[in-house]
Amino acid sequence: MIKFNNTKGAGMQLTKTEYILRSISKIRNKKWEFFIVTRIIHALPDDIEFITQQLVRFPDGTRALTDLYFPQFNIHVEIDERFHEGQKDADSKRELDIIQVTEHSITRIKIADNNKQDRPLNEICSDVDSIVNKILALKNEQISNNEFCPWDFERR
Repeated sequence: MIKFNNTKGAGMQLTKTEYILRSISKIRNKKWEFFIVTRIIHALPDDIEFITQQLVRFPDGTRALTDLYFPQFNIHVEIDERFHEGQKDADSKRELDIIQVTEHSITRIKIADNNKQDRPLNEICSDVDSIVNKILALKNEQISNNEFCPWDFERR
């Protein structure tokens, strides 16, 4: 367990279960992000660490949050809901800045089609499944190379 100190729970022991529940609750008001993130983490084994709303700091002092991050594989997942259609240039610049600062990769899931309508659910789920398969393949590659380090919440 990890000791968690804040005004609401000073001295409370943060368990892996509590960490997961808190991580999910951070995104409960973002319906597509909530759906996709929970679908991904439920499909992965619990030895794969995830972080929702991962903070990325830039040299100029500005910050960004990515929707989901897998530290064992240096992969960020961004869910582009409909409003992202109106900020493609800003999102592209932000993505390049994140890649430059972190040297991580970013995978995007687009919710809207070119007509700014939600894509069919089966297409979105297929994109999610592709991300899950990619992460599992990276895990298997790391295992083959004797490099995989399982998520050990209590020791982190």
